[in-house]
Parts: sequence; C-alpha cells; structure tokens
Amino acid sequence: MTTASDISLNADSDNLKVMAAKCDLKVALVELESSKMIIRELERSVNNQQRLIELLDGKDTQVPNINKVCEVASSSTKSQTSGAAQIVDRKKDGPKVDIVNKTASICDSVPRKINEKTNIDPKKMSAAILQAETQSTLNHLINLNNDKDNHPNIIVDNQEEWRTVHTKRKSRQHRNFLVGENSEKIKGVPKFVYLHVCRVDPATTSDEMLGQLKAFFPEVTCEAIKSKHPTIYSSSKARSLSKQFRDFGGVYLC
Repeated sequence: MTTASDISLNADSDNLKVMAAKCDLKVALVELESSKMIIRELERSVNNQQRLIELLDGKDTQVPNINKVCEVASSSTKSQTSGAAQIVDRKKDGPKVDIVNKTASICDSVPRKINEKTNIDPKKMSAAILQAETQSTLNHLINLNNDKDNHPNIIVDNQEEWRTVHTKRKSRQHRNFLVGENSEKIKGVPKFVYLHVCRVDPATTSDEMLGQLKAFFPEVTCEAIKSKHPTIYSSSKARSLSKQFRDFGGVYLC
C-alpha cells in the first residue's frame, strides 16, 4: 500500500532527476558550442597551412606585371630610339621628317617583367603563420565567456581582480559575572559530566561499576538504568565532576 510519504519521496526524486537532466543539457550545449568554435579554428588552420604550402612551392612569388613591347610600326624603315624616331620614306623623295615617339613614354610607365623571384624564408613564414593562429585561438577562447549573445546563461565579470578572503572567527570572550552585596551567600553549582556505561555483563551490579570508576573519579556516582536487552547486557549511568573528567582526559574500561 502506497502512503503519502512514499508519494512525496517519489515526487522529490523525480524533481531531482529533472533538474539533473536540465543541468546536463546546459553543459552539453556549452560543450557543443565550444566544439563548433574549435572546428572553425581547425578549418582556418587548414586554410593557412594550404596557403603556406603554395608559398613554399613557389607559387605567387612573382610580382604580376604586363609584358609589353613598344614598337613604332610604319611602312617605311623602323628605327627605335629612346627620345625620337627617324622615319625614312623610300617611296617618296623628300626631306627627312623627325617624329616624336610618344609611345616611348607610355612604355616607360608600363611595369616591366621582373625576372628575379622574391626570396621567402620558409621557416620565418611558418613561424609567423603559427604565431598568428595561436594568437587568434587565444583571443577566441578568452572572449568565449564574454559572448553574452550566444551564451546568455553564462555570466562572467572579468573586471574584478582575484582577491583573498580572510575568514573571521569569532573569538570566545571570557564572561565575567559581577556580584554585588551579600556575594558570600551565593554559591555556584558544580558542572557534571554524565557517562553512559553499556554492554556490561548482565550479572554486573552498579556497586561493582562504582568501585571500578572510583579509582579514576573519586566523586563519581553510578546508578543502574533499564537495559533494552537485559539478558544480553546491563547499562548504567555514571556522573562525574567535569574538572576531574577533563583533567583525566577520558577513560576506557575493558
């Protein structure tokens, strides 16, 4: 038969299970988001490594330019100079005509082909890329807890510095009692310690137990109490002064 207490215990157990499941779900979501960020960092690292391989293979080490050859075309004899071009027309007789070569200045402004390759130190390039990846990863991990938009349940306050909290223990002050007139008529009551003596042979009497304890506590008193199992063992209650018990440090009887 199910009682109300059993139903209450079952309900409490179900609530604890639900709360534990919610906590596990939150932890799983945080771990999933962290895994996604790690995957993105790994993809970025792979892309950087691929770029490094291309640089080490010699690709993209030449400066792109336009390789053009400037010529002065004519039906007559061609003569290229840096300043002007002299064109002689053999078909017609006449004086020589000097023509300013405007294409020369145009060709000078056009970038020429560079035959020399740019020297790249593979070790320095690799070290620079790895340093950039490490710094980027550290920045992402540091700012992970500060991303309140993606992690609204995580509250982190990085403005405060670490500090040591010293626990304060209340010192036990000695209590002073002030007594006015007729103080000689006021007497105090001594403090006693009560001991429960149990699991003694059923035939043992309280007087025998008192004689045994007198050797340790002179002012002890002992009285028999009702035992739960009188056929198995007997029990007694002993009373001693607190000062005697404290000075002796306890006693063990075998």
